[in-house]
Amino acid sequence: MRENVNLDIYIYLINMPKGEGTCTVKIPGFIYRGFEFPDAEIATDIEKLTYFDSMHKLHTGGITLAESRALYELALAAQNGEDLPGIPKAAVEGALYIYENIQSRIGMGEWIDDACDYDNGKKPRGVLAPKDFISVRWIKHPIFKKTEKIWETLLHEDSEQAYIFLPPDGFVIPTVEGLYRPETGTPFATEKDRKKALKLLNKAGLDNKKDASYFWRSRRTEGVCCVIRQHIDYYGAFTVLVDADPDFRDEYVGWRLINRL
Repeated sequence: MRENVNLDIYIYLINMPKGEGTCTVKIPGFIYRGFEFPDAEIATDIEKLTYFDSMHKLHTGGITLAESRALYELALAAQNGEDLPGIPKAAVEGALYIYENIQSRIGMGEWIDDACDYDNGKKPRGVLAPKDFISVRWIKHPIFKKTEKIWETLLHEDSEQAYIFLPPDGFVIPTVEGLYRPETGTPFATEKDRKKALKLLNKAGLDNKKDASYFWRSRRTEGVCCVIRQHIDYYGAFTVLVDADPDFRDEYVGWRLINRL
C-alpha cells in the first residue's frame, strides 16, 4: 500500500451473506484525458469470490469498464509524475489506492456492469471497419434476461448504450486516438504478436509493464456477453474479456460495490 495516503475510508455495510461488510473509499469525480469518473464511494476489495454466483446476478451495482479505466489511467499518470491540474488530490490518492489494492493483484478479476451485444451492432453509413473488426452494441448497466435459452439485454432508466467497433483478440496498441475509448473503456486496436505490441508501446513512450494488456473477444460474432476486467500475469493488469455468457461463474472473478453520489 502507498504510504502517507490520507483517505476517508470507513465501513459501509452491504447486504451480503453471513452479515459481511466491506470498506469503501470516497473518490471525488474527475475527468482525465476524456476518461470520466463520477463522485462515488467504491469498495476497496473484490467480494463474493467464493459463492460462485453467476455474472448476471453480480454485475448490478458494480463498476463500468469506462470507470475502471478512468481510475487506471489516473493512477498510471500519478505514478509517472505527470502534472494533473484540476484533478482533486483525493481522486489521485483514491485511484492509486484502487490500483495498488485491486487492479495490481494478479489473478483477481471483477464483473463489469456492462454488456456486449454482438447481434445488434450498427455500422455507421459510409464507414469502413478495419479487417477483423466487428460492430457491436455496448450497454452500460444492462439487464440480462434469458428467453428460450437465449440471453438478451434490456435497458432501464440508468442504462446507456453505444455502437462501436471491437478489434480482434490481441494486446492493446496505441493509435492516434489513444489506447482505449473513453466512453466505453474498450480498445481502439490490438496486435496479436506480443513483441510487436511491446515495440509499439515503447515507440509511444508507454510503460510495457503497466500499459501492455490483452483484449479477448475470442472471435465472438454473435450472442450477448458479459464483461470481465482481470489481472492475468502474462496478459496484463487491465486484461478485458468480452466472451463469457451471463451465467458464467469463476472463483477468481467477483463483485465490487460502487455507490455513485
